[in-house]
Amino acid sequence: MIIKITICANTDGAINRHVAYIDNKLEEYSRVLAEHDGDNKELISDEIAKQEKRKDQYKEFEKELKESGEPQISISDPESRQAIVEHPFGIIKRQWGFSYILTKKGIKRASADVRFMFIACNLRRIGNILTRDQLIEYLRILVSLFLSKIHLSRLKKQTFQDNFFPEISLG
Repeated sequence: MIIKITICANTDGAINRHVAYIDNKLEEYSRVLAEHDGDNKELISDEIAKQEKRKDQYKEFEKELKESGEPQISISDPESRQAIVEHPFGIIKRQWGFSYILTKKGIKRASADVRFMFIACNLRRIGNILTRDQLIEYLRILVSLFLSKIHLSRLKKQTFQDNFFPEISLG
């Protein structure tokens, strides 16, 4: 059995919390085992064995941590680590099916497609985080800022033209 977990900052405390949780479960299972008889005894005994095995694994992780001298340890399989660290890449590659680009020749053209994929991913995340009304208000503010920027650049261009080239009209 492979445990797929990731323990990060303050690993020693996290391991102790996991071991304490398992100890509580073992006490609970032992109490239930003492109270019941019959079919449930075998299931409860199997669960106790499973929890004791998990506890032994955590004790082994704790031993490795102390021997390494590192402040933290990461205990996970490569696939789950990749999904945690490279979440947007995981979404785009695995859920959306964009694992490669064949239609574009050259890195400039392909990178443009990749940029659009990340823009779509970010817009989807924004849509999941914000409510519809919040998103509409945010877009309204964004559009007004964009239009203000365009208007300001036109005013600067007109002022520059009036000051330095009064005889030429770009109208």
